[in-house]
Amino acid sequence: VLLEVKLHDPVMASAPPRPGVWLCRRPSRCVAAVPGAETGKHRFMVGTCDLQNQNEIHLVEFAEDTAEITCKQTIPTDDEVWLISPSPADSRVVLTSGLCHSGGKNSASLRVFRLESGEVTQQPLTVTDEEHPLSTAVKTAVWDPHQ
Repeated sequence: VLLEVKLHDPVMASAPPRPGVWLCRRPSRCVAAVPGAETGKHRFMVGTCDLQNQNEIHLVEFAEDTAEITCKQTIPTDDEVWLISPSPADSRVVLTSGLCHSGGKNSASLRVFRLESGEVTQQPLTVTDEEHPLSTAVKTAVWDPHQ
């Protein structure tokens, strides 16, 4: 994933837009905006889907005033990440969906990550039972604002 944000400074109308570029060094399928950043800063999460290496979730921040993009945190995960959905009510809680390659078998995964002061906890979610296993990765998630 190449995350590119272009700014155009109205004061320098004749100058070309200044791009901010951050390059994820692994194959990626998804990017999601993270709510609740400071004014003038925007946060995104990028999930990787590498079949050969351990996957990661990157927390990336874009600063409007400098057009700088920096990776604030990298979270390791064994699963390919096909979906990232930060909670709109608490940006420290993130739902991911993807594929887990374990024991020579591919299975769908659904996890909730909680980011607290540099510490990360993750919890697998079970949305089916043994008789009705999840056969493919969840492609869409909607947070319930009433829960």
